[in-house]
Amino acid sequence: MDGTAQRSGRLMLDADAAPGEYAGRVLRRLSAGPWTRAGLLAIALGFACYGLVSQWPQVRAAVGQLAAYDVVGAVLAVLAVLAVVAGLGCMMLAWRALLTNLGSPLPLPAAIRVIFLGQLAKYVPGALWAVAAQVSLAQDYQVPKKRSGTASLVSMAITLVVGLVMAAVTLPLAYAGALRQYW
Repeated sequence: MDGTAQRSGRLMLDADAAPGEYAGRVLRRLSAGPWTRAGLLAIALGFACYGLVSQWPQVRAAVGQLAAYDVVGAVLAVLAVLAVVAGLGCMMLAWRALLTNLGSPLPLPAAIRVIFLGQLAKYVPGALWAVAAQVSLAQDYQVPKKRSGTASLVSMAITLVVGLVMAAVTLPLAYAGALRQYW
């Protein structure tokens, strides 16, 4: 078979595969290289810019109707999201440092994968699914179960203590009797 026939034959075989298998192969091909991802991002940003430019008169009219407190609220919301992302990044770095101190250093991309994919398990009912997911994901990098479990539990304790300290510091700013009421 020539190259075109092989490619079309492969496409026909892919089309005959189960939908999940085919979608997985397509996603792997699309995300195979950094240039492909950058190209897809550029295409998406191009469409977003085109939509904004093509609708500019309506956008400008809508922006002109915004009140100052709406803009301030939006800016504060963006700052809050950035603070949350920074907090999650610090949590991941603390977990990685704990794991390193326990004797299992992980490269940054591996730590990001383990922590943030493991955090998705928090949405499954039950308290310790995130820890179980992190322990399982860390095994892919030859981290012993006890070490990754210990690092995850200590990291959770540190996060709890930091959250309590931050609540104690910021609660009085809410109103004068807040600290007394919630203590």
